[in-house]
Amino acid sequence: MRKLFLFASLICTVSFIVHAEDTIRVYNNLSVSGLCSNLNKLVLILPHPESNQYQEVIGHRFSPYGEVKHTSLNQPYLRFLYYPEQLSDLSEFTVSDTFDIVFKEISVPFYSIDPDAQYDTQSDDYIKNIGNRGIFIQPQHPYIDSIANAVWETSDHSIIDYAYKCYEYVAQHLTYHLYLEGLLPLDTVIARQGGECGDFTTLYVNMLRNKNIPARHVAAFTGDNQFHVWAEFLLPGYGWVPVDATYKNGDPLGNYFGEYHEHYIVSHYSVNLSINCGDGFLTGTLLQSFMWWCWASPEICPDMDANRTVWSEPSPGPLLPMGITSIQQTKLFDITVHSQQIDILAPGSLHTDVFDISGRLITRLRGDHGTIHLNSSGVYIIKPESYPARKVFVP
Repeated sequence: MRKLFLFASLICTVSFIVHAEDTIRVYNNLSVSGLCSNLNKLVLILPHPESNQYQEVIGHRFSPYGEVKHTSLNQPYLRFLYYPEQLSDLSEFTVSDTFDIVFKEISVPFYSIDPDAQYDTQSDDYIKNIGNRGIFIQPQHPYIDSIANAVWETSDHSIIDYAYKCYEYVAQHLTYHLYLEGLLPLDTVIARQGGECGDFTTLYVNMLRNKNIPARHVAAFTGDNQFHVWAEFLLPGYGWVPVDATYKNGDPLGNYFGEYHEHYIVSHYSVNLSINCGDGFLTGTLLQSFMWWCWASPEICPDMDANRTVWSEPSPGPLLPMGITSIQQTKLFDITVHSQQIDILAPGSLHTDVFDISGRLITRLRGDHGTIHLNSSGVYIIKPESYPARKVFVP
């Protein structure tokens, strides 16, 4: 018996602008509680952002049993796989992934792109981003066929002009609704004539694939646990072009075609990810937050639950620094440091997490006050649920 929870990511010629901004450190944590003794297997899945045209990712530090895997479309994810021998005597635990990231901005120089460039129809980028993909991408759907043909006739029949006209069409014809239902099937988007950012992207991707233009979803999250999805299409002679019809809908005078100036952490491309669960594959629609599956006999753990927290701060330095020369002390909650011990008072917090300087979770204090005992001295990061993090030196 299994249980599933889903929470609702390039070619060398792509040009981008890197602005001199501070590197941020992202702490991505997933806590599991309510484990019972009859668990046979537990699989936890977190995003695994990689460097791409939107970002430079500088290293990852994740908890034991973590392993980087890839979908059939070569999209990365971080898998934690546990069997009874790793779960014995546990009722709860937390896994974490910490990484540094520098954001990039994109401004596509359409004027300099060869208008006669042709697709390499044998390339992976072309083959993997054309045609159907489950209930979300059906480019020959009769409705898609009708609106794509209408827009095509208003364009000059070039890829760039058609892609731009589709961007305007989706922004103007869909209504934004925050349904909180995850990514909607194409038929539902059509019936409702609206949806969230992922649904705007779905309609756009379908319209481009209808004319054999490779297009895909881009799934992303932020360092304060927000989410967004936008589109890309493949332009021959250049590469992947970002397009955000959702932003255009909210800001009709703005330009979000071939322009990207945001701070989203891209987790993956495409939809319907094939996830290796150790003994086979299961499908997840989008991976911006987390997924988890568990197997138990004779029945599932009734109180089992999973909760993700993500937060960020200016990077304190390399993930494995040689030393710390100064520590900022901001009094937002009360801590008292002793030899290998920290007393914590964080009113209003249900728990406080303690990380080592590399971002690995060391322990969790339940409640808003108490004492944490540590095995060694050094720099630690203290993060109550209701407060920004602080770094302290424990002698």
